[in-house]
Amino acid sequence: MKLCSVMTIVLITISDEHVLLKQKVTLLEATVAGQRDEISKLGHILDDKNSFVAAQSGELQQLKDMLETLTTSLELSGKQNEELRVEVQNKNAIIASCTTSATTSAKKKRVLKRPNLKIDDSGNPSTPLKSQSDVIPAAATNEEPKIHTCSKCNKQFLERKYLNRHIKSHDPSIACSTCGKRLAHNAALKQHQRSHDPSGEFQLKLLTFSNTALASEQENSTREADELAAKQSISKSPDPD
Repeated sequence: MKLCSVMTIVLITISDEHVLLKQKVTLLEATVAGQRDEISKLGHILDDKNSFVAAQSGELQQLKDMLETLTTSLELSGKQNEELRVEVQNKNAIIASCTTSATTSAKKKRVLKRPNLKIDDSGNPSTPLKSQSDVIPAAATNEEPKIHTCSKCNKQFLERKYLNRHIKSHDPSIACSTCGKRLAHNAALKQHQRSHDPSGEFQLKLLTFSNTALASEQENSTREADELAAKQSISKSPDPD
């Protein structure tokens, strides 16, 4: 009888332990399932981060390509501007030489036509002239073309208005409302603001603006030289007498 009681107690104990083990197994299975879900979520997050990094790398490469293109364009622009500056200086030297020759030739013609005129040491008539037309205006004959030089970078201009516009580039006063970058002109501000447009058209617009600015600079330099040549051509006109 005692043996049966002991066996009953043992069976009850084993049964309780079995129930506890089942509960532990169930709990472990739930824990493992939860960890699997967490691992799956972490996998998705990792995939998203990898995709984001890949996208950022692509955008970074595009920015590098844009910077390289812009640098090349600016270097080309600088070389062409230097060539234009040298060309303008050469034209100025030729115009000055022609002006001096034309002035000397005109004075000699007047001396030959009017024996009573003499040329003093300064190269001007020493006796009064009868009519105003006999006088060559000083501004058209003796005045050298005035060159306006930038005090900050020594770049030269034939007219003050172009110098004044250039000086603004050394002290930009217009600020971008998006990033605060300061620029010298409204046109430059509008072009800069396009860089904040995520449409991807900035590179094409930037190259277009750079080429337009270069063409404008070339046109201004050529116009300055032509205007100066037109002014100096007055001194080459033959004496009306």
